[in-house]
Amino acid sequence: MSYLLIDIGNSAAKLDFAVGTEQKFLTLPRDVVDWEKPLQNWFDSVIGLASNWSQCQVHVSSVCPELWDRLRPLLKPTMSIKLWNDFEVPIEADVVDKNAVGSDRLFAALYAASVKSQKRSALVSNIGTAQTVDVVSPDGRYCGGQIVPGVHIALEALHTKTAFLPNIDQIPEDTVATSCGKTTRQAMEFGAINLACGILERMKRLVKEEFDSTPVIFVSGGAGKVICSNLGIKANYVENMTLQGMLIAAKRLDQSRD
Repeated sequence: MSYLLIDIGNSAAKLDFAVGTEQKFLTLPRDVVDWEKPLQNWFDSVIGLASNWSQCQVHVSSVCPELWDRLRPLLKPTMSIKLWNDFEVPIEADVVDKNAVGSDRLFAALYAASVKSQKRSALVSNIGTAQTVDVVSPDGRYCGGQIVPGVHIALEALHTKTAFLPNIDQIPEDTVATSCGKTTRQAMEFGAINLACGILERMKRLVKEEFDSTPVIFVSGGAGKVICSNLGIKANYVENMTLQGMLIAAKRLDQSRD
């Protein structure tokens, strides 16, 4: 069985073609005007793995209808597409309304619940347009979490809401945020990094107190690597964590049909 997994965020569409133990990823940034050519090149690169596109299952998690509407016409017409609703994600959720959480957050939590030790809780953070920090209980329940502005939104707000602070499009992944930025740019970059690190470090303390269990920390997203490298606590960077959770859900769905 082959799977095409699609995670539609606010800043990009991310794709994963998975068959057996093979996985091939593609990112289509929102600001790239023409998606058709890179998508077709990617399809051509995985054609050897896809023996029959009509037998490829397509699973979609979308938090941005605009980008999904942009991508859908470019997919192979023979593909069968499943657009996941939040309540369908196979993880128990201790929240007021599971269908309002966001399937991306639930799939990431499913990944964490599937790989962590059964005796430990987990913190799951995706650092993209927004930074989400979600909690998984030791018994694998999604318990909710927090949402704050992502690193780049924080930097963009400083630029647009002030007269002289510069525009910073991207923080280099090897940036080390010390206590004292020596330039305005460094001060902004270090501040944004330390804000993102700070919520994770505080959430670790809160979750440990609530569950009497030191949480395993999983981090993903565009700014995930630089945040992981600056954290004062142990964390695991997982590339494309939402897609990895979708693959777990897709395989479980197939098993339930057998």
